[in-house]
Amino acid sequence: MTATELGARAQMNIGMCRLVQKRYNDATTALLVVPFTYDYPQLSALSLVEAARAFSENKQPEQAIKLLERVLRDHPDTEQSEAARKRLEELKKG
Repeated sequence: MTATELGARAQMNIGMCRLVQKRYNDATTALLVVPFTYDYPQLSALSLVEAARAFSENKQPEQAIKLLERVLRDHPDTEQSEAARKRLEELKKG
């Protein structure tokens, strides 16, 4: 593992902690640093899915949908794409 990958994982963990604390704005801010700063497709996709969950929990489904669609578009070959697809279907149903 490289130092930059370690940094990406640390940043994602900060966001996940904020999500558990129900600090949704802080969670999305921390999680979105990963795909915009680091080039690790799996970590980026996971961070986008979790940021979408934070937006959804914070009553911002439109933002969540945009992030999930981005996972499907930019990271279709990652493990998270299936989770993104399922969550997207749920959000669009209302």
